[in-house]
Amino acid sequence: MEPLGTPAFRQNALDAVGVLNAAGRIVVFGLGPTAHLAAYFAARLRRKGRRQAVLDRTGIGLADQLLDLAP
Repeated sequence: MEPLGTPAFRQNALDAVGVLNAAGRIVVFGLGPTAHLAAYFAARLRRKGRRQAVLDRTGIGLADQLLDLAP
């Protein structure tokens, strides 16, 4: 856990938040158990007024979800 408190980690986290903040839409991907985390994160983004999408399927289902990502 010590690396989480380093200045380099903090700067990387701030940079990542800056990229997400500048995005017009945030797409979250998760499969299996992480699909629930992706859906939860997307719900939080939606409640904050952010455009978001969740990709949580495989195969043809994922292909269908990707079709919705057209600009």
